[in-house]
Amino acid sequence: MDITKTGLSLDLLQDKINDNIGYLKDILGSDFTVRPEGVIDNIIVSISIMQYLIDSEFAYLIKQYDPMTADGKYLDALYRRTGLFRREAAPSTFTLRIQTESSCSIQAGSLVISDLKEANLFVNSEDIIFDELLIQDVAFESVISDNINVPPVSSLKILESPQDLIFNIAGEPVNVNLGRSVESDDEFRKRFLDLKNIIKRGTKNSVIKTLSAYVEDISHLAIYDANSDENIPAGAIEIVAKPSVSDEIFANAIFAAIPVGIKLSGNTTVTVSSSEGQDIPVTYYKAINVPIQIKAVIKRKPNTYQNAVFNSVKERLVDFFDTNIFGLMSTVGSSIFIVPIQEVNGVDAVVSIGIKRVGNGFEYSEILNFSKYEIPVFSFENIELIDE
Repeated sequence: MDITKTGLSLDLLQDKINDNIGYLKDILGSDFTVRPEGVIDNIIVSISIMQYLIDSEFAYLIKQYDPMTADGKYLDALYRRTGLFRREAAPSTFTLRIQTESSCSIQAGSLVISDLKEANLFVNSEDIIFDELLIQDVAFESVISDNINVPPVSSLKILESPQDLIFNIAGEPVNVNLGRSVESDDEFRKRFLDLKNIIKRGTKNSVIKTLSAYVEDISHLAIYDANSDENIPAGAIEIVAKPSVSDEIFANAIFAAIPVGIKLSGNTTVTVSSSEGQDIPVTYYKAINVPIQIKAVIKRKPNTYQNAVFNSVKERLVDFFDTNIFGLMSTVGSSIFIVPIQEVNGVDAVVSIGIKRVGNGFEYSEILNFSKYEIPVFSFENIELIDE
């Protein structure tokens, strides 16, 4: 086994055997021979196997003590020392308008909805009271914590309901947030390297390091101080984030990360308790999700069906949204969506494409710029396709 600056290399078992025979020849003379399957040969092979196993165990320990090669629980233990924790799996969430025939209250987890195409199950995540209006916007989450697709209402069916009551779905899913699987070793290691590249001495960067564990991606977190924004006074910082956790958890993380005396500003304030039991207000800017509308004119190939091609295009774009991160202060050009559209079978060409902010008063354009408080959000329902 050789350990160099570039890493570790293990000898093959046969190399161990040959080396041991060589040692004996050095001691006993060059005319010393080993008879195959003889006593000496068996002893040499046994010793070589033990040496090989010891080297393998040693190599395994070296691997697990290196943050670039460790895996599983060993990687968790190493990164935990730096304050970095593996992201747990999270369910997909959305809001759905539900209507019933009589006033009632239902407990969380008692209303079950099924995805007819993919057989995924969703349950209401909160207790709900239906008053005399008999309709409520109900929060749902996937039973499985993973990146579970949330289909349109046409693919959803109420599978189980409490108290033999009749419930109906009265609208499309909104406020859709896809879940995630447990962070893989490679993803965890990449996040560690990203942080390692930005962490330097100083209040701002140390806070970024700590709070990065509470956002989906580092681009969903920004911190400004007097050095980066002349409008921020000395001794103050401005934290802008799209937390992947509750406001309370994120506020407590901020409180634990910032030094005493630092002033905060923002649009979200949460009261946390100090170790002395005092109520401390913690303020930060919660990033604004800006829904984006995509409008594309498509030329289809001959003998293709519009609905089939359009649905495939929308699904391909949703995949593209999921695998590409759009962060704070993004600049988004409509041209980035052309390639994924053209990859769809049945699409001959993208004739034109534009993007805009959802809502009245906005016009389609080729490029959209977002402020330091904004994150562009894309969804299936905000894709409009037109046949040439």
